[in-house]
Amino acid sequence: MPSVWREVKTLIFANASHPNALVDVLLSPSADYLAVACGHDVEIWDLKRELPNPNNPQSKFSNQYLRVQKMSWCPSTTKLAIGYDEGSVSVLSLHDGVVLMEGFGCAASPVDSVSGLTWLSPTLLAVSTRSTVEIWRFVSDDGQCLWSSCGAIPDPPIIPGQPQMPLISTMHALADHQLMVQYADSGGRTVIWNLSFDPFLARLLILPWKLQHRINDVSIGTRHALYTDHDTGTYGLLKIDSQQPAMQCYPQALESRAPQLVSCVKFISKDLLIGGGVGQLILWNHSLRRLQNLVYTNPMTVPDSISSGYQLETDIGWIATAHRFQDRGQVVLWCTVDSEEAEEAEEAAVAPGFLELHRRSITIVLSLFIVTAVPFFLY
Repeated sequence: MPSVWREVKTLIFANASHPNALVDVLLSPSADYLAVACGHDVEIWDLKRELPNPNNPQSKFSNQYLRVQKMSWCPSTTKLAIGYDEGSVSVLSLHDGVVLMEGFGCAASPVDSVSGLTWLSPTLLAVSTRSTVEIWRFVSDDGQCLWSSCGAIPDPPIIPGQPQMPLISTMHALADHQLMVQYADSGGRTVIWNLSFDPFLARLLILPWKLQHRINDVSIGTRHALYTDHDTGTYGLLKIDSQQPAMQCYPQALESRAPQLVSCVKFISKDLLIGGGVGQLILWNHSLRRLQNLVYTNPMTVPDSISSGYQLETDIGWIATAHRFQDRGQVVLWCTVDSEEAEEAEEAAVAPGFLELHRRSITIVLSLFIVTAVPFFLY
């Protein structure tokens, strides 16, 4: 990876108790747009134009009656799905500065908050509310564009001794018509639903492993999943279709190499993953070999969530980390820079300080050289 990552911008938002507190931060997969949800608002910046300014978003969308709960960018388009409380969903389509909006309300849970959004394709969106997953399809017919409900995924098999249906913990797309759902029950079940349409059918595939820890991200290309184990202080990388034990890694302090607290982990690409530590992010490859430590300006910073957008072909990308403090919400942005340019910038920054610090020493050495050399030549 010839590029290196540099911290370039910090955005400050309202504190956690404020009505417009920081909710979610998402970079588009193409690394072109940054979306920040605060309370009732979603603010969007075009990173191709300039660095974000929290006081001057390029686009802002507000709903005074509903609070934002979740956001999700479509992997292959510039569509952004926004989930609110009371089961409402809005979909924004961004095209050259023009934004189109559609929306719908979940049929099964009209009063429950949206807990998850996952794109199965540019026209298929999975929406979860508590223990229900609905599949919605975008339809364009006779000049009218609307979202129609395909149906709800059936409830998973009941576990003996568990009286209620389990809540949905996470959802991730594995293919156009394949959805992996993790349930927050005592069994730690994660299942795959294979979907078909016209008519809508959902076939259940129970995975050969159980996981008590929340899945942070999946790689569709390699069919691996990432999770955070707060009990052991490690990040886990497991093969979705295999019974092999998970590979594990953990952040270490730069100098002492002591283990640090874990927070969250995410794929940047199918071969790169980024995890949080204390005062740093750590970049690993798919074999969990450490590639780079991304050191925060604030040495005590710990990310609450990580979002990334990366173009493997051009080796250009962004990372956004969200931080929630008692007195403020904060977003820290990183971007790739050429490694040679980074070294030149570091040398340019170090050289003046070095000369200034050692100017007197250099003068003394030169003076001694002149004093001792002149008699020698005279002799």
